[in-house]
Amino acid sequence: MAGKGNSAKRRKAREEARKIESIPSGLDIGAKSVIRAVVFLVIIILIFYLLSIRVINKKNTKVIGEATFNYSDIMLGESFNRNEKEYLVLFYDRSNGDIYSSLSENLDKYNKSDKALSIYTVDMSNGINSRYSAEESNPNASSASELKINGPTLIKFTNNKVNEYVEGTDNINNFLAN
Repeated sequence: MAGKGNSAKRRKAREEARKIESIPSGLDIGAKSVIRAVVFLVIIILIFYLLSIRVINKKNTKVIGEATFNYSDIMLGESFNRNEKEYLVLFYDRSNGDIYSSLSENLDKYNKSDKALSIYTVDMSNGINSRYSAEESNPNASSASELKINGPTLIKFTNNKVNEYVEGTDNINNFLAN
């Protein structure tokens, strides 16, 4: 009888061992799960890559009606350090669509002319640039820190110095038309 008791114990031990082997452990990861995770990760990386390329390649183009302008937005502090010998910088509040629409026709004509200089724009509604808005302008500024802008202003720079200073939408339109 002693033998029967041992064989029953062995049988019971074997059954418990089988039960333990059949319990799934948290570390068992199927090949399908790994493949799904890798594919998902690749898709996410691809989406971010495509979005970043789109943002990097986005052109600064304004479309108002039929006129399309290509220009370079700059910060006010960059006004005095462009690479060209002569260039224009237009300072205006971009959030005011009336100003842009009143300048758009003459800007388009100017850009198409043979004598057109590069035009840079400064958005005065931008928080960094807005601190240079003032009640009284300073047409004799010799550096960006001295600039004081009062409304729409066009400055012609020659050798990174103020050459002409034009204030007001009508005066800017007259300058561009000539």
